[in-house]
Amino acid sequence: MSEIKLKSIEDELDDLAVRILELMNDNISCKMNIERTVRSGCLDLAKTRYILGNTNSVSATKIPTEELIATATVVSSQSEDGKSVYELKRETPSKDPENKAKSTNQDPIKWFGFLVPTNLRQGQSWFLRAIDYSVQSANISAEINASLDKYTKLMSDKNSLKSGMK
Repeated sequence: MSEIKLKSIEDELDDLAVRILELMNDNISCKMNIERTVRSGCLDLAKTRYILGNTNSVSATKIPTEELIATATVVSSQSEDGKSVYELKRETPSKDPENKAKSTNQDPIKWFGFLVPTNLRQGQSWFLRAIDYSVQSANISAEINASLDKYTKLMSDKNSLKSGMK
């Protein structure tokens, strides 16, 4: 009976080890995507700076002094199986005319004026994608940690079962 249980624990450990390796591969891919998107965003910002020259740079006087409201926040929650799950919540533009004026001022691209180079908008979209990849990477890391905890528990169960068989 204990040999059957030992075999099932070993099979589960094997499956879990493969799953952890897959998750590590996914996490590496996410981090490479973060690096790629941030690099592309920085290049687009550099192109924008070159295009605009010194005529339309953003200085401390152009940055709004009132409280800025985040357009995206990360929300942490627990799934049914007890794992931490992170989700990105984006603010949707308000239909209310009062709040609509506030939300349009929140877009940092507006600090450069209304007719901005395409590279600036493209750079912003690269950085937004990097945020999405960061949340995805955090979810994968949380799943890796949960799997490692389960692996450690199964190893201790296996060792105690083996010591009981002697």
